[in-house]
Formats: sequence, structure tokens, C-alpha cells
Amino acid sequence: MTPNGIRAIEDLIPIIYPGVTRSFGSIQSLPIEAQEKARQFNNTLDFSLIKVAAVDEMYNQSSAVLAGVDLESGFLHSLELCESHSTEDWEMVLKQAKSQGLNLDIIVKDAPPGIACGVKQVFPDPQQRDDCFHVLYP
Repeated sequence: MTPNGIRAIEDLIPIIYPGVTRSFGSIQSLPIEAQEKARQFNNTLDFSLIKVAAVDEMYNQSSAVLAGVDLESGFLHSLELCESHSTEDWEMVLKQAKSQGLNLDIIVKDAPPGIACGVKQVFPDPQQRDDCFHVLYP
């Protein structure tokens, strides 16, 4: 278990590997490179077998993170950091998944207007179900 901030990693490297140092920039470039490789790989995946999915939004340092998951396998088909959680942002995320074959029978979501409108724009035909968590959780 180690700290995960770049400055903490920079400080920790010489302790773990005596005589070895790495700059902030060289450490920072590693996750940036991994992120780009992951994006390229993810854009090649076929989502046509996903028929039941849930979508929701989370926040990372006040930025919206829009996510979609296959409810049968737990596969995360969408995860995108966006400016907001608007209808347009949801449309962009869902259109990307649809371009990779996502063709849903059922979509589970909660009630924010951005999700509801984005889903309706991209997937007008699937059955839409509101999730019970947001209904039950005060």
C-alpha cells in the first residue's frame, strides 16, 4: 500500500529503488499514456451482446463522470469525464456506445433530466426503468 499522488510516488521511488529517481513529468506521463492506450483499445470493442444496461453519473472533483454498465456481466461499456451531465453529454456518451453495437432491450437509470433525455434521444425504443435505489434512498 503506497500513496498514489504523483509527488508522493516521486518521493517514494528512491526509497524503494535506492539511487533511482524519476521526475514529476516522467511519472505523470505513464497514466496519461495508459489512458490513451485504454481509450484506443476500448473503441475497438463490440457491445452488440449487451441487451440490459444501467447508466448513472458520478462526480470527480466537481466534474461529471458518465457511466454505463452491462447488468448481466458487469462490463463497463461507458465511462467518460464530461463538462456536465447535460442531455448533450449523455447523447455523446451513448452514441459512442451505440456506434460500437450497443443495442439495448432494457435500460435502467435514475431520474435526472440529462440522463432521461439523452437516453430517449439515442435509445427511444428500449424499455426504460427507473432504478429502485434512488426511489428508496432518502
